[in-house]
Parts: sequence; C-alpha cells; structure tokens
Amino acid sequence: METLFGIPIDNLMVGLTLVLLLVLAFLAVIASRNRVLFRIGVRNISRRPAQTGLIVLGLMLATLLVSSSLVTGDTISYSIQSSAVKSLGQTDLIVQPKDVDRGSLAANGNEDDTYIQPQMYEKIEQALNKGDLIDGLAPALTEKVPAAVPGNRRSLPELQISGLTKNYARSFDPLLSKNAQLSISTLEENEAYLNAEAAEKLEVKTGDDLDIFVKSGPANIRVAGIYTEGGQPSTGPAAIMSLTAAQKLLNTSEGFNAVLISGNGDKLAGAEMTKAIHKRLRPIVKDTFFEVDSVKQNALDEAKEAAVMFTGLFLVFGQFSMVAGVMLIFLIFVMLAAERKTELGVMRALGSQRRDLLKIFVFEGTLYALLAGVVGSVAGIGVGWLMIKIMAGAFNDIDNFTLSFSSNPQSTIIAYAIGVIATFLVVTISAWRIGRVNIVRAIRDLPEPLKTGRSLKWLILLIGLFLLGIFVTINGFSAEQRGTFGLGLSLLVVSVPLLARWVRLPDRAAFSLAGFGLTVLWLAPDNLFTAFVPQYEAFAGGLELFFLAGIASVTGVVWVVMYNSDILFAAINSVFGRLKGLPPILKIAINYPMKNRVRTGLALAMFS
Repeated sequence: METLFGIPIDNLMVGLTLVLLLVLAFLAVIASRNRVLFRIGVRNISRRPAQTGLIVLGLMLATLLVSSSLVTGDTISYSIQSSAVKSLGQTDLIVQPKDVDRGSLAANGNEDDTYIQPQMYEKIEQALNKGDLIDGLAPALTEKVPAAVPGNRRSLPELQISGLTKNYARSFDPLLSKNAQLSISTLEENEAYLNAEAAEKLEVKTGDDLDIFVKSGPANIRVAGIYTEGGQPSTGPAAIMSLTAAQKLLNTSEGFNAVLISGNGDKLAGAEMTKAIHKRLRPIVKDTFFEVDSVKQNALDEAKEAAVMFTGLFLVFGQFSMVAGVMLIFLIFVMLAAERKTELGVMRALGSQRRDLLKIFVFEGTLYALLAGVVGSVAGIGVGWLMIKIMAGAFNDIDNFTLSFSSNPQSTIIAYAIGVIATFLVVTISAWRIGRVNIVRAIRDLPEPLKTGRSLKWLILLIGLFLLGIFVTINGFSAEQRGTFGLGLSLLVVSVPLLARWVRLPDRAAFSLAGFGLTVLWLAPDNLFTAFVPQYEAFAGGLELFFLAGIASVTGVVWVVMYNSDILFAAINSVFGRLKGLPPILKIAINYPMKNRVRTGLALAMFS
C-alpha cells in the first residue's frame, strides 16, 4: 500500500515513529531522574510472569487488529499488482481502437479506420524514439475467435489469436516452453504457438491441427509448440502467429489493431513513463478512432484503491474490537490498582505524592505496552495470513488472479507504533485515575465515595460539551455529512440531561434519558430525520456510520441498564427467587457487580 487514511504510508510511518520515540525519550528522562519509582514500577513484571503474560495478551488486541488489517491491504495490493504484471508483462501502454461500433463502420465502408496503418505506426515510432522513454515498441493484431479440434471434438468459444512481429521477443516477453525458447521467425504461415492453458483445454500437443473460425470461414492451423511463459498481454487461452500470417488470416491487409509500448525500465518501473508517453502520443491519436490505454498504470492504481478499500473495511469493523481493547486496558489497570490498593495507601502514607503513583503505573504500563506491541504485531501477521488463506477461496473463481500473502515491514512498524501509543495513552489516563487515592480508605481497603458530578469543573465541561455539540451539528448540516451531523446530535442528547443532572435531576433519570436518546438517535429509521430535516436523505455517509452507530447505541443501552439495574434485578428475583436455595446466591451474585458501577458498565460495554 502507498496510502492509509489518505496519508502516504512513508509519511505515516515516519510520523508515528517520531511520536513513539519522543514518548519513550520523555519517559526515559523521567525514569533517569526517578530510578526508585522506575524499579518499583517494573518489578511486578518479572515477579509475576503469569500475570504479566495475561496482561500482555489483553493489551496486544489493538496492535493485532491494526497489524492484521494492514497485512490484508498489503496482500490485496501485491496480488493485484502481480496479476497485472503477469498478464501484461513488459507492456505498459497500448495504442488501440476506441470503443466504437465496428458494425456501423463496416456499413459505411469505414471499418478499416479501426485498424492502425503503417503510416500511423511510423509517426508513433518517431515520436517515442526521442529520448529514453521506451525500451520496446511493437505492432500487434489481436482477435478472439472460436476454435475446435477435429480429432477429439474439443472446442473453445474464445481463443485469443495474436499476430506479433519477429523481433517482439527482443524488447518484450520471450516465448518459453518447458525446454527451450520459441522463435516467432521460424513459424510458417499456417502455424501457431499455443499457451499451456489453451493446449490443456483443447487437449492438443505439438504437431496437432485445429480449426479456427474467422469471418471468411474456417481455417486450419498447426500447433508448432506450446509455451508456458511470455506472449503478453494475454488472458486465458491464447495462440501466437507471425503478424503477416495473422493479417492474411483475418483479412486486414497491412493493418493491425494494437501498438504495444514498453516504458524504459523493468515491469514496474516502466509504468512510471506513462505520463510522458501520453504527452508525446496525444497529438498523433487526436481526432482518430484510436486511444492510448495506460493498461499497466491503470492496473496498479486499481491495486492501490483495492488495498485502501480492504484495509479501511477491516479497520472500520476492527475499530469495535479496538474500542473493546481500550476498555480492557482500562479495566486491567483499574483491577491492578484495586489489587494493590493497600500497597498504594501505604506508599502515600510514607510520603509518596499522587504524581509518584502516576509515574509508577505509567512506567509499568509502558513496558507492558512495548511487550504487547511486539506480540500484537507478530500475531497480527499470523492472523492476517490466516485471513488470506480463508479469503483465497472467494477469489478462486476469478481467472488469472491468485491471492498471494505479502507483508510490508512499514505496515508492521505502523501497527506497532499505533498499538504502543494507544496503549500508552489509555494507561496514562488509567494511572491518573489510580493516583487519586485516599490514604485512609486505601490502607483500610474501603470503597471510594461516589462522586456527585455536580462540581464547577463538571459544569464547565458539560457546557463545553453542549457548545461543541451545537458546532458539530451545524458543521455536519452544512457539509451534508450524516456521520458529523449524528455525532453533533449525540453530544447534545448526552449533554442536556447531564446538565439537568447538575441542577439536581436524579442520576437514574439523567442517564436513562441520555442513554435512551442515544439509542433512538442511531437506530431510528431515516424518515424520522427527514420529517424535521427534509434534505437528510441527500446527506452522505459511509462505513463510519456502522462504527458510530454501534458505539453510541451500545453506550446508550449500557447506561439505561446500569442505572435501572435495581429494577432489572428485582424482576430477576421475583422470577427465580422463589426457587429453593437461589435467593442468597442471587443476592451475592447481584451485589458484587453493583459495588462498582463504572467497572461493571465498562465490562458490559466491552462484551456488547
């Protein structure tokens, strides 16, 4: 691949690598000044290998998903490029007739205008022989005709007959059989070379005869040899004759219907000459029935577009798992803090500041992230390989196309950098939350008091969220983008009930309204919006809507469930509580997850 999210892959790799190095350099400076805190942070990694292994497996999820998605894109791009190079060989451009109605031309007596005459070929040759633009130029006559073998009654509805000049192999692709190189100059007028696919389907060998059916009637040709490589451009069953023999057979006088052009360089580098060759030939083909087709460059562009499309598709749907992975990272460090709560309280009592606890967990989390990045990158390549093996079956029906695994080192570096940076950010946020521990409650292992969310900071944050929602909604409306418009409305739907909560609306009502509003907003049919915004149907939207709708609706439902869990559990008790022995079990099972709503809500959202 050459681009990702519209950014050149090289620039993206350099940018992410620089960010990662800056983060690591910053942490290295802090660690050098706080060696004791660094040792405290990293000691648990070696002291608890089983726990370390589980944490690394949990943290590697984001890296694995990015790595496998990029590997898939690399494979699609490589496979399409390989298919194009295989079918086109050294041919980079073709001068050929435009898509015209040859039947109407024949009726008007102008069918010869669809064949390139020697005079035009000389002009093309003169225009391109100046400078180092090309290393090959050859006329060709190509037609697809039915073919049959009288001896065994085998037939083909289409056999591509290509008439080539005797010096074609010098600059283009030599014809190679299993044992030797075949020469077009040795072919008799009624002889042709068949490719291996045509020979297999017709069940013929060297020396056999076959009939081909052209406009003037059936004609008999002899198989002079079977080639396994060369003869491009061709797809499917093909036969090669000398150009003069093909002209006589197809009754085209001295004309031919293609000029093969090979740009200077190998099979990939030659395509880079496409623009310059087009510029030279534009005056020659102007006002004619012919055009210059950039077959190689078009195929390479298709490969890039397909790679970006597949990579984007996997990344968009993989973002659900990445969000779940972020929640998992947060939960892991919250659980680590809960496990070491007493230890943290003692450290605070002995004089450690909150920033010291932050540093300890950031050091530990960063080392986990570095390890998880390595494991995720390597595992992502393995997952990508497995996905390609599964996908290969879907491409079996496409002729002359094979899905071949390919992994670019740049993609691995990008996946590693994204995974480590994302994990580092989540770890830092988690560590900041962990550092805000009360000494007495931590030492005595008492739960933290519930925050009301009605401080001045919360008010400022909610007002900012409301104003941001208005701005994003207006921006999405003016740009006619469904994703931006829906995101702005989501911010308004969330901020309004939470502002009401700040002025004493009960938590149950505030979060239930916000959750219900989010769910309805993203799952409602379009006609609900067109009733208020008539032009909504014309708004543009892509795959990002799946991600936004999924995250928003899951968040909404989780809020509704968590803040109405007592009603839900009361209903469960009324149904199952009558069974003998179940009431105490149900009470214990229900009580534990409800002791920490944030942790339980994150776990529920992660699985959802």
